[in-house]
Parts: sequence; structure tokens; C-alpha cells
Amino acid sequence: MAALSLSRRLGDWLSPDQQTQSGLMMTGWLLVRPWVADSSFTVSTVLFEATTGMAGAQFVPAIYADENRRPGPLIWAPAPVDVTPPGGTYTVSDVDVAITAGRVYWFGGGAQGSAPAINVGLTVNNHWLFPVRLPDPPPLAMAAIRREDVSGTLPDPFGPWTPIAGVGSGAPRLFLQVA
Repeated sequence: MAALSLSRRLGDWLSPDQQTQSGLMMTGWLLVRPWVADSSFTVSTVLFEATTGMAGAQFVPAIYADENRRPGPLIWAPAPVDVTPPGGTYTVSDVDVAITAGRVYWFGGGAQGSAPAINVGLTVNNHWLFPVRLPDPPPLAMAAIRREDVSGTLPDPFGPWTPIAGVGSGAPRLFLQVA
């Protein structure tokens, strides 16, 4: 059976994850989760939510390529975005990332800056399985993959990681606009 491929129109918005809640993300954390692309398109704009920022807080949205069912090479990450109070919705334009139907991509981002943590819109995990099978599988109810030693430029490739599990844990939710 052939994989389902949707058609996206210019200007459409989508999110690889449909549910979100506010969650604490410690500075230095990089959180991502996989998505099997349901269509081919080019991303022109990325939007994310920081529900409450702290003075000096920054967030770096990121898209990683898949490498053997793990986050691999960095595809895209802009300069850090200031998310100091009061928080809200943030947009990064001029993205220009090609997404190919059927491929796995890792979406999320990193908390940086002088604040100890930020609250971001995180994907919601209610103990469901990842959409891809990982080698040497971590816990089945894993919500995201975390790297805890990140500052400055995001790592390329992703490098060592830790699984995150539990209800309410997840990776930052990104919204993508079709070019």
C-alpha cells in the first residue's frame, strides 16, 4: 500500500503535533520529536509559543534530519529568539526548508539565554508510541528526545540524547507555513 501524501496550498499552516500544553523547559535543553512528513512542501515561516518568558530567556526552534531513526544533521535553526516577558507567539520568517513526503524529520528547539528556564508550548504525550521505530528502543511511552548540554549554536549533528517519558512531557510545538 502506498503512503498517504496530502497536498498543501501556499500559505497553509500545519503542526506535526496537534495538541499542546504549557511546559517548563530548562535552559540548555534541546528537545525534539519525530514526524513522518505526510506531504512534500517548503517551509517559509515557523511559529512557536512561549507562554511565559523570564528576563534573558531565548528560544531556538530547530529542524533536524533523521539518521537511522535518531535525530541527525541540523537542517535549520535561526539565531536565538528573545522570549522575555510577557511571552506570546513568535514568528521566524525566511526559513526555506524543503520537506519530502515519507521522510522523518525531528522538530523542536532549545532554551538558551540567562534565564534558568522558559515555559513553551510543548507537545502533549498521553503514553502513545513514537511514529517511528527507533533502534535500541527507549521506553515505549517516550514523549521526546532531550539533550541537556546545549548553549550557543545548536549541535550538528544532534549527538547524545536521553529519552523523556511521562504524561505532559514533550518537545516544543512548532507551526510551519507552506511556501
